[in-house]
Amino acid sequence: MISKILKKFIGLIESLSNKRFVFLVVLLVVLTSLIWWPIYNGFEINSDAVGFHRLGINLAEGRGFYLEEDGGATMFRDPGYPFFLAVSYKIFGVHPNIIRFEQFLLLFFICFLSYLIAKEVAGKRAGRISAILLAIFPTLNIFASYLFSEILAAFLLLFSAYVLIVAEKKDKVYMFGWAGLIFGALVLTKSVFLYLSILLVVLFLIKLQEKRFLKIMVFVCAFSLIAGSWIYRNYKYFDKPMIAYRAGAIMHNHAIKLTYDREKLKDFIQSALLGEYFVKIKKPDFNFDEADGNIDTKMEFRELRKQGKTAQEMDAIMIERSKELLTAQPFKFFHLGFLEVILLNTPMVPVDPLTQTFSGTNLRELVFLKSLILILIRLVWLAFLVLVVFGFFKILKKNKFAGFLIALYVFYINGVFMGLQGVPRLLLPVYPLYFILFVYSLCHLLDKTHKNRIYDFSQ
Repeated sequence: MISKILKKFIGLIESLSNKRFVFLVVLLVVLTSLIWWPIYNGFEINSDAVGFHRLGINLAEGRGFYLEEDGGATMFRDPGYPFFLAVSYKIFGVHPNIIRFEQFLLLFFICFLSYLIAKEVAGKRAGRISAILLAIFPTLNIFASYLFSEILAAFLLLFSAYVLIVAEKKDKVYMFGWAGLIFGALVLTKSVFLYLSILLVVLFLIKLQEKRFLKIMVFVCAFSLIAGSWIYRNYKYFDKPMIAYRAGAIMHNHAIKLTYDREKLKDFIQSALLGEYFVKIKKPDFNFDEADGNIDTKMEFRELRKQGKTAQEMDAIMIERSKELLTAQPFKFFHLGFLEVILLNTPMVPVDPLTQTFSGTNLRELVFLKSLILILIRLVWLAFLVLVVFGFFKILKKNKFAGFLIALYVFYINGVFMGLQGVPRLLLPVYPLYFILFVYSLCHLLDKTHKNRIYDFSQ
């Protein structure tokens, strides 16, 4: 029954003309925004948005990349998003709603780029389904109303991937230069992707056939022009050859768990796998933020701030403390890394991690219903992730450059967070690739369940 409905849905999407398909995607993005933005709007500037907003204003007004609390120039934030804000503030004035409109437009490009990438990997139908699913996906849509860097990062990630796919397919050396520039902008927006550049070079060495060294050189030079200039700036002012100095908090949040006793670690694992609500039923005083290390880290930062430390100095101290804990228990650190990956891949409902759902409600009311909802969401998301993983391996078997590229992006981001804190929103830039892998798997399975071929990978 379900497969027949999916078959009709796929057939309907396939029958649309290109113009009608584009109109449908635009309409779905608009409708999704009208539904979710009034409920979960991010029109208040808080959390990380405060720092981004201040940096954007300072850049637009010619004061440079600095934060007042750091007493001047800073490297505490990735610079890409503040520069994005600064350009808009310079042209249109300091109007955050203009930024929200620009990010709303980026949603269309994210859907369109997902379509193009999926089309290259698995055909036109898979591309259309991926774009439509992203258009109605509330989490990305809601984050477009926040002054966070996730939407810009998602766009740059997909843009860099698509340009690389086209560059390899058309064998155009100069396009590797464009890809390097775009990927450099991605790294400036999310510095966690910095070391992916090394893996990309390895991929080029393995998969590129002609002029591989020339293409690699062009890519690396273009990438270095963007990312290297900022690294040089930080080395010059702070003696740190880095994009930003921000890993201390999320490293400490991970490392502090190494000090937990068996009971506290057990509660954390249960809350990570099932949700805070299930632990609080037994232990009402349980706090996931405390178990996840957030409260300890905030207290550490507060104490260091009282000592007059700058953001960079505090981050350096937290990194050193994390390294000390790591070297003392490396195997436990490694095992906890898998738990951080599970947390990273926790579903968001729609903008808060499922681990927090129902934790603030009356614990003794509607226990069965709440438990059932949490378990069902987990099972649906688990099925989604299983298909993503299935698509991950199927796409590698096709032995296409595009497939290896998508798999590399997904593998890298999950691998990096084994040593950091698994914060679900940090995975948002990779969500479109998850949807592409999911649709790839779905179409493949539907193809296997029907005698009449409903999906042609050659399209």
